[in-house]
Amino acid sequence: MNRASTTPRAFRRAISRVLVACAVTLVVATLMEGRAAAVDNSLVSSSPAANSAIDASPPSLLLTFANALGATNTVEVVCNGSRHAVGTPQVGLDGVSLTIGVPNPLPKGDCVVSWLVSATDGQSAGSGTFTFSILNDTAPAVASATTTPPLGSAPPTTAPTADITPSTNTPAVESGSGGP
Repeated sequence: MNRASTTPRAFRRAISRVLVACAVTLVVATLMEGRAAAVDNSLVSSSPAANSAIDASPPSLLLTFANALGATNTVEVVCNGSRHAVGTPQVGLDGVSLTIGVPNPLPKGDCVVSWLVSATDGQSAGSGTFTFSILNDTAPAVASATTTPPLGSAPPTTAPTADITPSTNTPAVESGSGGP
């Protein structure tokens, strides 16, 4: 009889231990979930906008995030499968935006912007991508043109210029009433 009474007690102890372990696991998981949600800094807006089509290469990119940014942030641009150099991301005065200069025009086609941002404590705070399309190549700067006379015509001549410097012995003309 003694043996029968200890078996339910041992069983209850084992169940209690399992329930405590489950409760501790649940609490830890809840705390970790809250930490993971705080770390995931999402992109709120961008310029160019995600999935947009723009006429020509932008002079810079602007990415705005939901939470404050740290100092260590990376942005990469790939257009038509080729990586293109961009400037170092600069955190804006608002603390949630990044401005990235585009030193050389991006080509016509599809571009993918990849970003990796940090939190104010320096920890990784999220990453992601967005795309946009450039509809036209940026026109190259026009160099000054020189004209060549048509074949068979006389070369351009330089006409002598008149010296228009006033002489010192020219009387001054006064305007006024028109006479004495």
